[in-house]
Amino acid sequence: MPLTVITIKNIKPSLRGDLSKWMQEISTGVYIGNFNSKIREKLWERVKENIIDGEATLSYYCNNEIGYSFDTYNSDRKIFDYEGIPLVYIPTEKETNINEKTGYSDAYKFYNARKFSRKSNNNHNYVIIYIKNYASKLYVEILKYKNGEKSKHNIELENEDYSIIKEKVENLEIIGFDISKRFNNLDNKIYDLKKYVKHEKMFLESYDIEDVLKEYGIEIEGSIKVEDIEKLKNKLNKK
Repeated sequence: MPLTVITIKNIKPSLRGDLSKWMQEISTGVYIGNFNSKIREKLWERVKENIIDGEATLSYYCNNEIGYSFDTYNSDRKIFDYEGIPLVYIPTEKETNINEKTGYSDAYKFYNARKFSRKSNNNHNYVIIYIKNYASKLYVEILKYKNGEKSKHNIELENEDYSIIKEKVENLEIIGFDISKRFNNLDNKIYDLKKYVKHEKMFLESYDIEDVLKEYGIEIEGSIKVEDIEKLKNKLNKK
């Protein structure tokens, strides 16, 4: 089971007892424990519910590029996802003042960023993409929505050269799952659904597409298709 570390400042005394049931306090306000993700999630929710004017941090093992992930609560340090790697930054006084004046929370900014959820197919031109491996070859399945019409395309990739899809996607927005790195040579606006899933489902044990589709209740008929990516997009839009 993965190691978890929680640090706390200025909390209700009852919370210390809850944490002590599962973790050891190895220094003032520093708790360490070894348990599954469900217990971690419940303890973290308990911590956030009992913060007074203090702050808390959560660190735990994660199967990603750096081997761990973390979260903060009521802290001046902000976390953002950079291609699957969580990074921390401390806003400047100017940035803090702007956020306070506008009243835009991180959740609002995330919600507002989903431009693909604010327009109907009739007036929004975009493509949905899924990359699949079939018979030792790579293919890109494309659902294209343009001027109220829908079309589907299947392109075989040569040497993973994704630039050959440019003719089909034109300058349209691209929506897909785990595609940011693959299409960074294109000028199109890209919406990587994996980042949105990570924001909404912070404690999934796996962010593989099969596990994500299952988490969102999307049944796979045979092999995964671009239509399944569209279903995931629609599920996210309803959140």
